[in-house]
Amino acid sequence: MLTINKELLIKFSEKQGYNKLVIDLLRNLKDSEVESEDELEILRRKLCKKKPELFTESLNKEKKNRILAKHRIEIEKAKDYSELLPSIAEFKKSRNTFLQACANISILKIQSRKKHLESIRSGIESKDHYVLTDRIGFRIIVEIKDYLKLFEHIRKEYSHQVAFSINTFLYNSNEMVERIGRFGRFYRSHDLYLYNDNREQNTEIQLITPALHVWITLNHDTNYKPILDVSGKIKKEIDNLGLVANYNDYMAFLEN
Repeated sequence: MLTINKELLIKFSEKQGYNKLVIDLLRNLKDSEVESEDELEILRRKLCKKKPELFTESLNKEKKNRILAKHRIEIEKAKDYSELLPSIAEFKKSRNTFLQACANISILKIQSRKKHLESIRSGIESKDHYVLTDRIGFRIIVEIKDYLKLFEHIRKEYSHQVAFSINTFLYNSNEMVERIGRFGRFYRSHDLYLYNDNREQNTEIQLITPALHVWITLNHDTNYKPILDVSGKIKKEIDNLGLVANYNDYMAFLEN
């Protein structure tokens, strides 16, 4: 059994000022019987057979490439990177529309943000092809029993705007390392990217479980886009957290 040092991670989270939801979810996270990523992969394959709807992919590569090409032109024409930012009005309109669309669905929490100038600048300078696809972003944290229902609801509600989607349940840990690096190997979500020609909006909708929300939050600031200098011990515990979160989620999906 893999036991997480939750007290260490809770103290770390409190010190960094993470919100109450993260700390409460961390406190209630169960230890698991998983001990290796090989065991995790066996369970993922079992889940694929039992819940194939969790592994559907609606990636429209042709449409995605057209949008990315438009973004390259938009970047080239911009006299200043600030021209690429969504306005406050755009953000509020998109957020209100999204909240109305999900009003009757059981959701633990919705987080929203609009991309800031430094994120746009660093993405362009690092040649991130997807830098403008998530000028506005929503993270939906939903219990596993409602996860697939919400996923289908969003796809239906936004069917006319979904440009492409990325389903990371499709990839094992090694494939995730190849795609986005070792820091992202436990990342499991359905990411839908909305687009229409009048730029209302380049929006990413990220659908994740409560356990993954905790791991993503801690991993983001220490590994993915590190802004915190942390000890190897804490990094190891965050790694363990990702492994346990994946395992517990897979087990819960199998049981629901």
